[in-house]
Amino acid sequence: MARGNNRERIAHDERDVASFLTSLRATCLRYSWRVYGWCLMPNHYHLVLETTESTLSFGLRRHNSTYAQWFNKRHQRVGHVFQGRFKALVVADDQYLHTVLRYVELNPWRAGLVKHPVEWPWSSIHVSLGAAPVPPWSAVREIWGRFGTTKSEGIARYRDFLLEGMHTAAEVLPVSHSLVIGDDRAAAEVHARVRDSESSAEVPHEQRVLSPSLDALFFRHRDVDEGIKEAYASGFSLRAIATYLGVHYSTVSVIARRKTPRRRPSTIAVKAVTARASAVTAAELQCFAEFGDA
Repeated sequence: MARGNNRERIAHDERDVASFLTSLRATCLRYSWRVYGWCLMPNHYHLVLETTESTLSFGLRRHNSTYAQWFNKRHQRVGHVFQGRFKALVVADDQYLHTVLRYVELNPWRAGLVKHPVEWPWSSIHVSLGAAPVPPWSAVREIWGRFGTTKSEGIARYRDFLLEGMHTAAEVLPVSHSLVIGDDRAAAEVHARVRDSESSAEVPHEQRVLSPSLDALFFRHRDVDEGIKEAYASGFSLRAIATYLGVHYSTVSVIARRKTPRRRPSTIAVKAVTARASAVTAAELQCFAEFGDA
């Protein structure tokens, strides 16, 4: 989870939104992401997307950096636009994908920003309901296909699904087994797939056997130095941490070895179900990246 720095706004008007979407479009096309839904709130944003390779962290870092530079230049400000690191959850199956998508597109309404969800202009709901053109990076046609045999039927039934959510209590996403959205059975299946990947040479050791992930560690620590110390103590190599942060190895080495005891690595394989989705999850799992408050 990440939000506007100090909970400040990350978008003020349509021009900001246009720049945000331009950056998102470039990132999606570059990394072959498929976006099921998105919502830009005043001080945070949500994405529901699928990756085909381990590009989520790199892509979101690129997108956030590109937009932040543009935002600061336009509004004549300096400093961070986004606070901390993002949070990503794996969606276990189609049933929960639909729930997450509804959660995202109803978010402005549940937050009391509008009287009806379609009144919020900065989300994918207009595309989902067939009221706006489908961007080349959108996977909304797949959603329509899951709700009906024709486009019109799919849109109508998805609209009913959204309206149903407006007449029920606020949805609480079922997060179980460390960053997996789904019930215990579905989460266990995700972890089983991850364990099966441990023999894959394509997945680095740090991505297969260590828990928690670097994303989870640095999200938990607002102080980067503390995040480095915990990552090193948890078993991540200094080089892996340096590569992840984009800094020199010696910098990480100095910080990590400041009276930090080394612990034996955990054998819980959860790296592939965090934000930096590993190769085993490619084309199988929809990752829900939530930026900011619910």
